[in-house]
Amino acid sequence: MCGMIFDRQVGSVTFSPDVYLIATGNRTRDKSGANRVVSKLSNRTMNLQFDTDLDDWVEWAFRAAIDPMLIRFLRFRPALLNGFDQEMESSPTPRQWEKVSR
Repeated sequence: MCGMIFDRQVGSVTFSPDVYLIATGNRTRDKSGANRVVSKLSNRTMNLQFDTDLDDWVEWAFRAAIDPMLIRFLRFRPALLNGFDQEMESSPTPRQWEKVSR
């Protein structure tokens, strides 16, 4: 990752100055298999944290043809939209709810 960010190159492919590089990952404290970002990379990049918002998800869900019954259920039990628990094998997340709908 450092080579890609610092050198703007992967193997023989060089990125144009017009290309934005974006990396995503999980927080290490969530125990989701994520590794700590090395300091030289962390200190030279912008790190953004995102929170789940039910209203935003519902707006997306209608456009994505998520089952309306599922949307109503999550309106009734909003804490279940993103109820990560590191002790659970699989936690409720927006990604998982999309799979449930399918």
